[in-house]
Amino acid sequence: MRQISSLAIVFLGFWINPAFPASTGTGFIHTVHTNHQTNHTHVYLEGPIAFNEPGCSGIWTVNSMDDTKFAMFTYPLLVVALTKRIQVSISVDGCIDGFPKIFAVDLVPR
Repeated sequence: MRQISSLAIVFLGFWINPAFPASTGTGFIHTVHTNHQTNHTHVYLEGPIAFNEPGCSGIWTVNSMDDTKFAMFTYPLLVVALTKRIQVSISVDGCIDGFPKIFAVDLVPR
């Protein structure tokens, strides 16, 4: 019985505080814009899709090209999805300069 109650507490902890991004939007990419002054890439989904992240919300998402993983893996995926008109699911977590920060990108269907 003690194992069951411990397991229930662990499960409840994940349910209350999930380790997932706060907001996810799915759609076709309308615009990918890189600002060379800030070295940030902004993404706008058709719709538009609104992202609600504590401290920042809006229809544009962002990440920094200084983030090596974003620049090497995610940015090329976004460009391919834009040019081939493939639907994506963008998850955000946190903010950069008042814009929701891109946490993950998935092609749809996954």
